[in-house]
Amino acid sequence: MALSGKDKSRKQVAEWQSWEKRAQDRKFLVVAGALAAFAAAILIGGVFSMRHVLLEHALVAQSRSTLIDNHPPQLLQPFICDAESGSQGANKIQTFLKNIGSVGTADVSSTFLLQVVPEQHVGIASFDEIPAGNCRDKPRGSRRTAALSAGEEATPRLPLPAMALPPILNGEAVQLYGVSCVYYSDSSRNDHAACDTYRFRPTRGTPVFVCDGTPQAGKFDEAPVASCAN
Repeated sequence: MALSGKDKSRKQVAEWQSWEKRAQDRKFLVVAGALAAFAAAILIGGVFSMRHVLLEHALVAQSRSTLIDNHPPQLLQPFICDAESGSQGANKIQTFLKNIGSVGTADVSSTFLLQVVPEQHVGIASFDEIPAGNCRDKPRGSRRTAALSAGEEATPRLPLPAMALPPILNGEAVQLYGVSCVYYSDSSRNDHAACDTYRFRPTRGTPVFVCDGTPQAGKFDEAPVASCAN
């Protein structure tokens, strides 16, 4: 049956619309495929870049020195807190260092300080807060110790610097904290530091004791309460 002119025109329009839709679909598929390929390339590049960074970090970590406190420090005399005279006893400290890295260290120096923290705060942050080490700046007067090769240990004895007691009355309850820091350089002459803050525990078990001039024998807890390293 022959189509009329109007029907032919409608058929041509429908065929043209169908062709245009197929062309748009093909264009969409081409664009989507290109975007997918671009995203895959970025992902693969990111994976390889991250792998390279992680590998570099691992190699650096494997070829550097790392000094740590191998054991909590030890007071070589009982600690005496005397609020009346404002003095404290215990003038020597034994520290325990170990290089757990794969290369040696240089320019090794150690510091140690004690701080009495009152149970009843006195309103002065430097006395009320638990002390923390400074891993950013090497303090003046730090004690030089021998360089340590990979896996080597050392037990330097340090004198304790003068310590100011908080403004407390005789017989008030306090706790004692010690901050041990070690500063050193690696084989590439990069500077590093590691500090640990330990809480002192008298032999009777509780870390809280009375500041009344009574000698306090004891030891620092195994686990530090604060640490920093770089």
